[in-house]
Amino acid sequence: MPHVQTATNSNLTNDNHGYFYFVDKENSNSIQSLYSVSFADVQNQERFSYNECVFDIPESLLADYDIFGYFVVGGTITDGPWEVTFPLEIGE
Repeated sequence: MPHVQTATNSNLTNDNHGYFYFVDKENSNSIQSLYSVSFADVQNQERFSYNECVFDIPESLLADYDIFGYFVVGGTITDGPWEVTFPLEIGE
């Protein structure tokens, strides 16, 4: 099973996040990770976040897939006395 591990730094201040997925070259079927594990480490006062995703694709068939990713960096932090002023509801 293929594993993809990512490392991001400063994700608490930059809102760095995203994910990888595979696409079957023949049928264009998207394969999301079977499961993932996340952990963090502090090195020289800088926080690194790691995420490891495991995919249910036999290694012998890996050449039949392309890997893609979707990534976001927020980059904008709102400081100050703010609050949510509208109700949020969870739909069915």
